[in-house]
Amino acid sequence: MKSFLILFIERYHEPMNCELCLQETGSTAPRNIAGVKVCRACSTSDFLPTRLTGRGMHMGIWCRTADGTVIADLLEMELAKDYTISSLGESPHPSGIHARLQFEGFGAKMAKIFEHEIQIGDKAFDAMTWIRTNTKDETRAFLSMSKVQAVIAELIAMKCEIDIDNAKLYVKAESNKALAPREFILHVAVLLHLLTEFSTP
Repeated sequence: MKSFLILFIERYHEPMNCELCLQETGSTAPRNIAGVKVCRACSTSDFLPTRLTGRGMHMGIWCRTADGTVIADLLEMELAKDYTISSLGESPHPSGIHARLQFEGFGAKMAKIFEHEIQIGDKAFDAMTWIRTNTKDETRAFLSMSKVQAVIAELIAMKCEIDIDNAKLYVKAESNKALAPREFILHVAVLLHLLTEFSTP
């Protein structure tokens, strides 16, 4: 017999929608990625990109091993050792942003001596992320959002390179200890969602 508390929650719990696929999550608590609610189906699906097409967002995933073999299956990606994973996403609306973001390692610190980099104002984010752009106002407006900073910080921690070219989002990473293909796909989808929200007229 169900307890009173469970019956109360089931009856009065306000249903939530997944922010990626817009489907109702029911009483199951969705996963929270950088403040974005993601349903269980999206967070466990091997076909997450197909769940985004209903919103006009398109996302492709490619994984290539060191010997040039292309891997299409997510389970094979998770078992692969040396690989490059990349994603090309497209928002239904132009963002006006043209920017490249990557981990601010030693090479980036040296390059910064010769080229000016924009700063967002968050010390931790600015310290870990090298931002190159010729659309400073639009880029600063997008990167100043806390959810955007949070998901980009996760992608940068996976050693991803991020390119935003108006409506297109390209993200690439080489295999490393911090990189998990499923997490890569989920976080790229969340960033594409946030870019779409920012770009919507």
